[in-house]
Amino acid sequence: MSRFYPRSVKKLSSASFPDFAQAQHRSGLRASLWFVSSALLAQALLIDFPAIAQTGPQGACPPGYFQEQGPGWTNCVPIPGSATPPATTPPRRPRRQPAPPPSQKAPVPENNWYADIREVNGIGRGSCQPGSARCWYAFWGSGVTPYRKLFFADVMTRQPTSDKNIVEMDIVTAFETHNPHERVSHDHVLLTFQFQCKKKQIRLVDGYALLWNGTTNRVPEASPWSPFQATWMEVASRVACDRNVRLRPQDNRLVWFGNMERPADVVTTTRQALWNQASNVR
Repeated sequence: MSRFYPRSVKKLSSASFPDFAQAQHRSGLRASLWFVSSALLAQALLIDFPAIAQTGPQGACPPGYFQEQGPGWTNCVPIPGSATPPATTPPRRPRRQPAPPPSQKAPVPENNWYADIREVNGIGRGSCQPGSARCWYAFWGSGVTPYRKLFFADVMTRQPTSDKNIVEMDIVTAFETHNPHERVSHDHVLLTFQFQCKKKQIRLVDGYALLWNGTTNRVPEASPWSPFQATWMEVASRVACDRNVRLRPQDNRLVWFGNMERPADVVTTTRQALWNQASNVR
């Protein structure tokens, strides 16, 4: 059987096997140490080389200088006590960033409704008449044409309970035209709100919504008290709760609109006088 083995293997006896194992162990250990040292060296090169490439000797400055950096500029500063250095390099000024493009935002509708409604002749030149059942003031607007909305408050407020901190007020919202982008398109909405003046809370107690298709949806039941969910609710709360706001409407961006008893008449007048539409806009 010996002729089937190489000579090197044939010379290896059972007595010499421990020496062979030790040699193999030492060889494997040297290989492992070489691999670990090579990895550490490569890691050191990866860490240090970028820093050396960026700064160079003395920060890439002439002999006798060191590099000084600031936001968007670098400069070579003479080392104190060094021999007569060459002329210094002026600092680099940061590049000018291009000016941002002008804002493309649409005008804020809430800031325009007040000026628009005051430009209409005959609107805002009146006040509540004694004994009137209604007294409508425009107090908020939103949207852009042809989908504008205007909010009116009936300042003939009521106290539905013995609690003087609860005030009830009707609010009409007029819609300029049918808006196909909305899930439900309204003609106008009349809602009765109650306000807890000291707690600054609001709830819906009654009302209806007339849709553009002629359907009328009524409020099924009163909602629970909740904080204001929109800015117009805060404005409506000041109208309902603060008597001084009602006594000085022009100082509080309120525009008198009329004494119409029917909310539908408020909407028709809004479209004819303010939005220049025919009465049969629907």
